[in-house]
Amino acid sequence: MVSYPLTTTFVQPGEPLDLIVRVLGRPGDRSVAHVAADNDCSPAHLYDLLGRARAALQPRRPGPVPGERERARLHARVQELEQRLAEAHTRIAALERWRDSAVVLDPQRLARLELVMASHNVTFRAMHDVLAVAFGAHAAPAVGTLHAHVHAFGRRARTLLDRARAQVCDTLPCVAADDVFLAGDAVKVVSEPRSNAILNVGRWRWHKGEDWALWLQEFGALRLFISDLGSDLVWAIDARGVPHVIDYWHEMDWWNDEVFRPLARQEHELGERLARDRRAMAKLHGGERSAARRAIKALERQRARIEREFYLACEAQERVRELYEPTRPGGLPWTDASVAVAVREVCATLRRIVSDVGWAAREHVERNAPRYGAHRVLIDAIEIELRPGSAWRREDVLRALGQERALRRRANDMTLAVGEQMRADRQARQLAASFARHCANAVQVRARWEDLVNWPRRSSSGTESFNNRLRVLQVVQRSVSDERMALHALAHNLTIREQGRRRGHSPYQILGVDFAATDKPWYDVLLEAA
Repeated sequence: MVSYPLTTTFVQPGEPLDLIVRVLGRPGDRSVAHVAADNDCSPAHLYDLLGRARAALQPRRPGPVPGERERARLHARVQELEQRLAEAHTRIAALERWRDSAVVLDPQRLARLELVMASHNVTFRAMHDVLAVAFGAHAAPAVGTLHAHVHAFGRRARTLLDRARAQVCDTLPCVAADDVFLAGDAVKVVSEPRSNAILNVGRWRWHKGEDWALWLQEFGALRLFISDLGSDLVWAIDARGVPHVIDYWHEMDWWNDEVFRPLARQEHELGERLARDRRAMAKLHGGERSAARRAIKALERQRARIEREFYLACEAQERVRELYEPTRPGGLPWTDASVAVAVREVCATLRRIVSDVGWAAREHVERNAPRYGAHRVLIDAIEIELRPGSAWRREDVLRALGQERALRRRANDMTLAVGEQMRADRQARQLAASFARHCANAVQVRARWEDLVNWPRRSSSGTESFNNRLRVLQVVQRSVSDERMALHALAHNLTIREQGRRRGHSPYQILGVDFAATDKPWYDVLLEAA
């Protein structure tokens, strides 16, 4: 047996070649197992190394190794398949992304799209074209089919409007109403001012006071009515015996149109005359110049008078504006006497206006005096229970609440000194404690008071806003059906507001309508109501 030295200079101990040398060079009395034990490895590992070494030392024929070409071909095939697999994975990922973003036009989604487009006054032809572009011509319903769908939804919306109105009509103390004319037909709209909910809308062939009386008779708890003082509405409410408030915005518009614009126009015309006369006077001499100067002085006095009258009208309008507030500037509730005093002061101010607008404004105020403070009937209707032995009267309770409100405003007025704020806060807390001691149902009274003063019923702006939407719909659609109007009303009532004092709530939620107690979009509420 050939003996090999146990040490080498070109390998490190424990390397495969070193182990092979140690196995081959072991003494005759030592086995492979002994060598494995000395080198901390298994005998099988040593035998594997020996086998590989002998195979490597076997003589071979010149030329390529047997099977090398096949291995190269298979290797190239594996690389090709791996590349194709990577491309397939990329394609699969793209398809998955497309799948996740793809919109399936199922019946539910189609109905939602139709309702949303209908609420935005999209024509049926435009609906069809949009759906055809988005999902293909084969998926877009025909124009007639879309028309049938929307009208069916409108009938369902009408049912929900009637259902909601039936829930609240016996409890609403105040509503507003107005007419809008579409294609010569009167459309009646009734709303609730606090929530801005549209209670009822529909085309009505006749336009008389008796017709409005029919529309309003279902509101059994009505204590206050708001309108623009249309003659038919005035007749219906006067026959009902309910206090009638002229809409705040219509009142302010009247002052702008009938008082401020005429005065501003007169002042502007006088200014132009003064400019012309001054230019002409520069070319005159002697007596003519003196006469022109006197004429200019007269025009300047007239212009100054118009300017004073303008500011007098502003003062009068501001007093009228105060009458629309739930309480007087000091926080005290309005009374018949205080309203009469305010009206007399307004008329006294207007008498100082010698222009025709002063007389017209005074006549307007005197004619509408009973309506300016009519909203106080809601506060007067608050049920108050005094504690036994209390020296307070009902008026004292309302006065305490009003003064507390005014003091709270002063306490939060950052323009005041800190000492004044603290003093107002202390007085407000003292009033609140006195109110609680004398009023047996203090919690209920305060809740009702806060509701009335923080949500004043003085404007039919909700009705006017909805009427404008109907006018736009009329322009787009030419012919507006009752079903389409009902659909618009329901969308308005179920849409959650994103800003303002109604933020986070829909009009129906504020009213407490049962099927509106959800954050679902209005169209889902409508579809689920089938």
